Amino acid sequence: MRVLLFILMQLFIVASLPAADETLDQLLSRRIQLNEKYRDEFTKKAAESPLAKDLKPLEKKIGQQWVDYLTYVKAQKDDKLKAYVIRLELLDELRGCYYDLEFAEGVHEKVRLKLSIGKWKKELKKLNEIIEK
Repeated sequence: MRVLLFILMQLFIVASLPAADETLDQLLSRRIQLNEKYRDEFTKKAAESPLAKDLKPLEKKIGQQWVDYLTYVKAQKDDKLKAYVIRLELLDELRGCYYDLEFAEGVHEKVRLKLSIGKWKKELKKLNEIIEK
């Protein structure tokens, strides 16, 4: 189960990498979809925990609050706010890649994670340029 969850999360990471011509609203839409998947996956994982009674509703509530927050930000007209929130999302993904890299076992997995790290860094650089305008 853990391996399957890891593979799914990695597919979500690759699928959530921004395309070069996406707008901030499109990026936020993709982040909303991704976080809905994360919410569902973490809720399922929490159901398997010995603390499932408390953890499952908490995971679902936290995940839904984050989706609601991203939806709210997307509705705002402030592009700088949107860029800051997307940057926070990308930094979190980058951090996750570093943790995954620390525990990666195969060469293929390590190479893939290093490529993901490079892509996240590139996207963060683009966002920083938007924020600095």
